[in-house]
Amino acid sequence: VENILYSKEDKWLSSQKSMQDVDFERTDICYAPIIQSGGEYDFRTSAQSNTSLLHEGTILFSLGVRYKSYCSNVGRTILMNPNKDQEKTYEFLLEIQRRILEWIKDGVKICDVYTKATRYVKAKRPDLLDKFVKNLGHGVSILIVEFRIIESSYILGPKNNKEFKTGMVLNLFIGFTDLENPKATDEKSKIYALWLIDTVRVGADSVQVLTESDRSFNSICFSFKDANESKRPAKAVETKR
Repeated sequence: VENILYSKEDKWLSSQKSMQDVDFERTDICYAPIIQSGGEYDFRTSAQSNTSLLHEGTILFSLGVRYKSYCSNVGRTILMNPNKDQEKTYEFLLEIQRRILEWIKDGVKICDVYTKATRYVKAKRPDLLDKFVKNLGHGVSILIVEFRIIESSYILGPKNNKEFKTGMVLNLFIGFTDLENPKATDEKSKIYALWLIDTVRVGADSVQVLTESDRSFNSICFSFKDANESKRPAKAVETKR
């Protein structure tokens, strides 16, 4: 990923229709991509990838790109061989994000959106309330993503009484941490986390997701067990005469 971002002349990037007008000489990465797995997940803005080998299970990753001095941020979850409970929780995370995107509008208080989100979690999945993020991310400026400097007035949390305004750009961060997986097949899979991170722009009546991409369960789920099982020799079938 870093090599692609640093090259700036990568043919794949320049071939994308949405990027044909981009001046790649003015692009750069904001920070080294963060990849986390193996039951060790850090939601802080100061988080970094650790030196552990990538573990098959739940993988969180995020990366930031700076263009003309302004930063963007995106983060996704990858689930390998997930069980039904993990699928259900991820689908619920998608639903929360959809609702939050509907609630964010010009003139709406930041704290009100966070309160709505927590009330929704409490009503639908009370078992996840204490696992939910303590804020929904922060506003984006030139300094915030590059230097990890976040003032309280930028944080999208329950104590921020400021209103969303048209044109604001936000780093929308939604997730659950310290989730227990009782069906884990190994020690490192007993604890997992889920997150969705997107850069969005506030409009008068709607929000534009600037980092739009497929985040459906099918697009982030990878199963290897079925493939291995399919390689097993088929049982011999006795032919009746």
